[in-house]
Amino acid sequence: MNYLFGQPMRASGHRSTLIHPIQVEDNATVIIEHATGVRSLVDVRWHSRVARDEFRIRGTEGEIDLTPLNGPDLLYPGGAEKIPAHANPHYPSVENFVSAVLDKTDLRSSGATALFTEWVIQQTR
Repeated sequence: MNYLFGQPMRASGHRSTLIHPIQVEDNATVIIEHATGVRSLVDVRWHSRVARDEFRIRGTEGEIDLTPLNGPDLLYPGGAEKIPAHANPHYPSVENFVSAVLDKTDLRSSGATALFTEWVIQQTR
C-alpha cells in the first residue's frame, strides 16, 4: 500500500482467533491512513473456506479491480487489460534485488521504504 499511496501516518489493526484450536490469529484487519490522505484496508481470513484474492482501488472517479490479485485481469474505468503474473510470483522481486546488486539499478523497495511497512506492523500489534 505504501508503494501506491505513500507514507503511512496512522495505522490500526484488529486480529482474533475464531476457528483454530490454538491461540494464533486466523483473521486480521489493518487500516492505514497515508500522508496523501488516502486510507487503505487490508483484510485477511485464514479461517474461511471461501477463496479470496481480491485487490481493488476505489476513488472518486471509479475503481481499479485486480481481482484475483494473482490473475491477469486489470479492470479500470477506461477499459481492461490482461497482464499475466509471473509463474513464480516472487521472481520479479528477486530479479530486482539481484539487478540492484549486480547492475546498480534502483530497488523497488529499499530498506528505507521497507521501514514504513515495519512501522505499520509495530502500530498494529
